Amino acid sequence: MSAVEAKTIGESAEQAEVDLTLDNISIVPDSLCMACGGSGETRIMLTKIPLFREVLLSSFACPHCGERNTEVQFGGETQPKGCRMAVTCSSREDLDRQVVKSESCKVLVPDLELEIPAATQRGVVTTVEGVLTRAADELAALQPQRLVADVEVGRKVQRVIDALRDRAAGDFDEFQLIVDDPAGNSFVQPLSQPDSALTTTHYERTDADAIALGFRPGESSTSKTVEGVDDMLAKPSEEREVMTFGVDCPHCRAPGEEQMCVAKIPYFKECVIMSFSCAACGYRNAEVKGGGAVPLKGCRATLKCVDEGDLLRDVLKSDTAAVTIPELDLELVHGTLGSVYTTLEGCLDKIVDALLRGNPFGDSAETENRRKFEAFLDRVRALRDGKVFPFTVIMQDPLANS
Repeated sequence: MSAVEAKTIGESAEQAEVDLTLDNISIVPDSLCMACGGSGETRIMLTKIPLFREVLLSSFACPHCGERNTEVQFGGETQPKGCRMAVTCSSREDLDRQVVKSESCKVLVPDLELEIPAATQRGVVTTVEGVLTRAADELAALQPQRLVADVEVGRKVQRVIDALRDRAAGDFDEFQLIVDDPAGNSFVQPLSQPDSALTTTHYERTDADAIALGFRPGESSTSKTVEGVDDMLAKPSEEREVMTFGVDCPHCRAPGEEQMCVAKIPYFKECVIMSFSCAACGYRNAEVKGGGAVPLKGCRATLKCVDEGDLLRDVLKSDTAAVTIPELDLELVHGTLGSVYTTLEGCLDKIVDALLRGNPFGDSAETENRRKFEAFLDRVRALRDGKVFPFTVIMQDPLANS
């Protein structure tokens, strides 16, 4: 993004003040053009991409030389795991899928043996067609030099460029595009739920990935070991104390404080409760992990809710549990909501919040789709508020930690 040209200290501070209210466009009028040295204009907007997260969009234009560029940055933290999204393109609709590519993301086209490294392109919001077109344009920019240096290599690269342009124009049978981001901040738009042409997987980062992202090798909020934990677990539950130890904040990387204790839930098992808070940025997080060995069998619990008393039942949901409400045709797959220890009412409230955060029907969606989504949310809220009985909640956990 273009640097802001500072004239005086006071004026610079005033110009650098940007309103990051969601969907509000801020204009920085005196931005230094890196092409001609003149003064251009930068527009900045914080927005939320449906089914993804908040991103910071910036656009620069210079009226003197015509220089223009756009960039996308992420308003949140690096995700706990990397993500890899593979989309099989077989129609024009697949080329129109929205793609969010972060600076740490690499793009692969396996049938062309093409890999676009992360460092070669900035963060950008585009489409599958735009990714292919941009790759072809950047390869073509140095074609004259390649043909002079090595004719054979230049011809091979030209075949790749032609193949990319053919695919971008819709002249193809079928091909696969892979978006791989160790920071977990890239996204490919699904065309339906579920989308059989789009496969998303999450993976643990390697040491090389961590170094590329600016972390220390092996640095992870889930991989830290703490001296004295084994001694605490060896004590009877009534003698255990809350342990406090230092952990870097995953949001701002400032030193934070993690608290951990082991609690025994009646008629169930021991659970590890962890809570993190950061004094620097205010980030807070809580997790509940099942203790003990992995059982031989999973568990499936079915609750028939008939009155408001059932909404007050304690619920322990691990991050491996799936939740189903047949009356709503609602199914939350493993990993949704993370691990929580709450009541049934609290669990339904978290479901509403998760649906609102991941709302797939933004401002650009059709009115009918938005209306149906709001009607579905109202049905979930009615269950949460105890206005509709009876209904059934099914919780299935392959590790029996719920």
